[in-house]
Amino acid sequence: MKAGDLVKFDECYYPQYRGELGLLVRKRKAEVVGCCDQGCYSKDTEWEVWVKGRVHPFFVDEEEMQVVIRSNNWK
Repeated sequence: MKAGDLVKFDECYYPQYRGELGLLVRKRKAEVVGCCDQGCYSKDTEWEVWVKGRVHPFFVDEEEMQVVIRSNNWK
């Protein structure tokens, strides 16, 4: 995934966006969210997404979206 790609949302997590496409705006890299005796774990990559005329109010996990159209405008 890269900025400029059009995505559809996993309807299980985002039923309000059924049938809508989102535009990936910017990526937030994975960050460590905790550590234990077995090691540290992190969140997956998350995205700021433009959908239905506005930016979604929080970052969306990359695993909860599917690329529909890849952008060729961004290198």
